[in-house]
Amino acid sequence: MNVLTMIKALPASAMRVLLIQWLTAIGYFSVIPFFMVYLVRYLHFSPAFAATQLTLFLVGQYGASFLGGYIGHTKGPLLAMRLGLGLQIICYLVFACGIDDALYLSCFSLLLGVSKAFFTPASKALLSTLTPGQDQLLLFSLRSTINNLGVAIGSAIGASMLDFNVVGFFIAAAAVQIVALFLLLTLRLPAIAIEANLKKASFISGVKRLMVKPFFLLLLILYALYSFLYIQLEYSFPLHAAQGWGNEMVTYIFWVNALVVMGLQVPLNMYLSRFISHWAAIFIGFLFMVLAFLIIGTSSFSTPFLLAIAFFTLGELIIDPAIDTVAGSRSEKHYLAIAFSLLGLAGLVGSVSGNLIAGALSTEEGAFQRNLWFLNVLLAMVGAGLVALTARVRFFSKMELYNEKE
Repeated sequence: MNVLTMIKALPASAMRVLLIQWLTAIGYFSVIPFFMVYLVRYLHFSPAFAATQLTLFLVGQYGASFLGGYIGHTKGPLLAMRLGLGLQIICYLVFACGIDDALYLSCFSLLLGVSKAFFTPASKALLSTLTPGQDQLLLFSLRSTINNLGVAIGSAIGASMLDFNVVGFFIAAAAVQIVALFLLLTLRLPAIAIEANLKKASFISGVKRLMVKPFFLLLLILYALYSFLYIQLEYSFPLHAAQGWGNEMVTYIFWVNALVVMGLQVPLNMYLSRFISHWAAIFIGFLFMVLAFLIIGTSSFSTPFLLAIAFFTLGELIIDPAIDTVAGSRSEKHYLAIAFSLLGLAGLVGSVSGNLIAGALSTEEGAFQRNLWFLNVLLAMVGAGLVALTARVRFFSKMELYNEKE
């Protein structure tokens, strides 16, 4: 069965959730890459203040993921997604009013993060619930692919709107996400069977049950490391590119990222799944991250930088769906919202650490010390080493996608 046939066989409700995810990504990436540039170049705040805003956003996104997981567990993921998307639209509209007060900017940066905390774990849990286990690697690879298609379109919208009207990218983001919210409000889900004993399980018992599983603890550590690396795409990469080669290079970053994901995400992951385990795939993904940051740390030219972005993206497109697939396929169905919210907390540790350290290693002009890139090399090597030592990777053993042993 080819990939296109497999995609067509996915449930219609899951495909509609993917459409909503795509529209949400367009709105999100119309704003986030250019929000840092907007704060520094147009509102004349320092790079350190911009880093603080991203930190507040990340604290809201990952810190409130526990609350998002609780809502998803007790009230259902659909409500959590609706609340998150509605709050996100409100934040964009407030930013579009041109506020320049540091306190107000900080408050709404935090709330924007909270909106993501409600939406993202719930959407992953809902997709995992709606899709049969054997299709979950395909599903999460496809989710990442359309998410990056949204990145490409959103970053192009953001770049054009920023040059046309300094707050126009906020308005564009809100407009796209209003459409997504309408689709979400009209979404009707099929009945989902959950074992009776799981229906009665409390949120706390779900947390305890997951936290005693060795595979899940390893996932939390790996996701924290991955988040430290990934946050550079949203903070240090755009500022580094804008400072070195101009605003257009920021768009090129996300175009390269999106093109690699759209071209390779699904076929590469499905090919790897025929020969290696999820853990081996994660190992390879971290090696790509090592190579990417080595290139950035040793070159000051634009072409090697974009090549490094391509290698970075290869690591991203392998690691992210592999971690989601392991979490989604090996956690009990009723605990999925909790599992993804716990991963969100691990992401908080990694992302906030990565953002703060990047800010500390930057200059007032937005340049970054080489130590930042080599620190990322080291952490990517730690991730690869943990997988190799702890998970006992077997590189050429055909993996059993959804029946792996503990």
